Amino acid sequence: MGGEVAVSLPPRHYDLAGTLLAEAIEASETEDLAPRDALAARAREYGASLAEPQTRAADPVGDPVGILADAGFEPYEDDDAVRLANCPFHRLAQAHPELVCGMNLHLIEGLLDAIPDASFTADLDPAPDRCCVVLNPKGSGPRRTARRR
Repeated sequence: MGGEVAVSLPPRHYDLAGTLLAEAIEASETEDLAPRDALAARAREYGASLAEPQTRAADPVGDPVGILADAGFEPYEDDDAVRLANCPFHRLAQAHPELVCGMNLHLIEGLLDAIPDASFTADLDPAPDRCCVVLNPKGSGPRRTARRR
């Protein structure tokens, strides 16, 4: 036996956060990077990997909203923006908002950068009880606001 089973509603991915943070620490030591720069790079790489066919469920290439839904972010439309009802790193984001929200932003930017015709930009727009990142239509300008919590 020896296998692990973890279930949470809404979906949480603390294992992913731990992996990204551990890889960032290792990279900061071996690649002579500041830890936050290493975390940003690792998060962007992971986000880009979500757009690769072998990591997607049934969503077509170029559908960042569907990919984020598959990843547990629970996207929903709010006027022209797409907000994310769930933060997969909720407890960590509450305890370390600048670090974790920055990681989340870089992850989603990596996804959007990997989709050639993505029609969104990722911006910080923190609010209680949802992800701090919002997808705004390209050309609407960033709306990076003060950190929450």
